[in-house]
This record gives sequence, structure tokens and C-alpha cells, in this order.
Amino acid sequence: MLQPVYTRQFKKDIKRIERSGNKNIEKLKTVIRILLDEDELNKPFLS
Repeated sequence: MLQPVYTRQFKKDIKRIERSGNKNIEKLKTVIRILLDEDELNKPFLS
């Protein structure tokens, strides 16, 4: 499993997206978890 290193800008961007009420944040978190586990992304995440 990889260890994430989040930049300050990335953290700010995530907070801004969460405050906006965008529902795609869960999809983003899922993709990040998959990549950290070094698994391949499925087709739904590639488009």
C-alpha cells in the first residue's frame, strides 16, 4: 500500500469541494483509495 503525501493546496481544494456539496467527492475518495492500494481502476472510473 502506498502512503499518500497531500499538498496544502490539495487539502484546501478538497475542503472547498466538500463545502460546495458536490457529490462527486465520494467518487474521488474511492479512486484515491484504489490507487493507494495499487489496484487497477475499473472502466466506470476511467471516463
